[in-house]
Amino acid sequence: MLVIIFVALLLVGCVNLDKKNADGSPAWTTEVPHAPGVYYSVGEARLSSVQTSSIRAEAGARDAIARWASTNVNGAVSTYTEEGGEALRDSQVLEMLEYLSVQTVSISLRGVEKEAQWIAEDGTVWVLMSYPVKNLKEAYRLQAEALERKLEEKKIEALSSKAMVEFFDSYIDSLETNR
Repeated sequence: MLVIIFVALLLVGCVNLDKKNADGSPAWTTEVPHAPGVYYSVGEARLSSVQTSSIRAEAGARDAIARWASTNVNGAVSTYTEEGGEALRDSQVLEMLEYLSVQTVSISLRGVEKEAQWIAEDGTVWVLMSYPVKNLKEAYRLQAEALERKLEEKKIEALSSKAMVEFFDSYIDSLETNR
């Protein structure tokens, strides 16, 4: 019984990469998979060689993940700033929050992985990349704590990194439930 429950839990987070479209292409080439706690992106390219096409397709998928992460971090920081009142509208604080956004996305994207690759008959290379959302949350937490230390060093009224992290976690969780 315990084995069945364990296998069921594993399957909840898995995406079926074997599913095919009518033309034989993988289903993920036309419909980006969704799974709790994971963000997926598809890239495709057709260049002079399979190798360069693969590199370009991966770059395209990574760029899409970076835009998604950046949009979510910026949205969370913007909403947090709006709800935080005047104390958060100081130019130094806003500059630090902008730095938080950039650094979070830069650091967090280290967890992007290539899940699958498919080469079409015409030579187009398709790649499916995945990104664990927990990496974005962890990078945000680390950057919020670093920001808090910097603010304390500069004798600026410190923001609570714990409050920022809790807000960001709930913000990202709400986005996942609305996908």
